[in-house]
Amino acid sequence: MDKDVQDKFFEGLKNLFESASNQPDLSLNEMMNLLSEQLKGIYHT
Repeated sequence: MDKDVQDKFFEGLKNLFESASNQPDLSLNEMMNLLSEQLKGIYHT
């Protein structure tokens, strides 16, 4: 994995956890959906 993709990946994870901590009532399923959205965003750039 090149550095740029790696940076985007960790940025996406950071965003995911920030939004999750702002919404503590999110279910695990919703978190997984958010994560897959983030991952799709990374690979389509």
